[in-house]
Amino acid sequence: MVGVTDYCNYPPEVEEIERVGGYSTPNVEKILSLNPDLVVAAFGNTEEVHRHLTDLRLTVLAFNPETVEDVFGDIRLVGKATGSEAEAEALTAEMRARIEAVTSKTENAALRPRTVHVVWYDPIWVSGGDTVQAELVEMAGGRTRFPRSADTPRSPSRPSSPPTPRLSSSTRARGWARQEGT
Repeated sequence: MVGVTDYCNYPPEVEEIERVGGYSTPNVEKILSLNPDLVVAAFGNTEEVHRHLTDLRLTVLAFNPETVEDVFGDIRLVGKATGSEAEAEALTAEMRARIEAVTSKTENAALRPRTVHVVWYDPIWVSGGDTVQAELVEMAGGRTRFPRSADTPRSPSRPSSPPTPRLSSSTRARGWARQEGT
């Protein structure tokens, strides 16, 4: 790994890795200067940035997971793209076991506290009922304070249907990998 966002903080070793800008404001010149093999991007990295990186002949793997199952699929796809399939399978198995350990204790809970997951504060941005975060809150025994009903339109900034993960490649594979901290 040669580059991470300004927000990456896990595992602690990422503190020693070069910073390449913010989540939605990556520094393309900095990314290019690091000459990496793969760019791992997510919703929040604008279509313009994605297009710019692919126009520069970078290999870009872009994700927009909306469910926990999507996250597992994305981990497996990164594993395949990096030749780390066994590690990806082990990680998803460990994550499934940890989720099961929690859900087995919370599935019949009488008290299900209402929860708000604040993504950003200015302007306020919270996770609604159609997000991975809301699904995790429910798995942990809570319920999201802002569920999305069938007649509530999606935010204009969110696509009406989730995009398929994309892999844009070139003959000269370069890129940047980004991991978000927790």
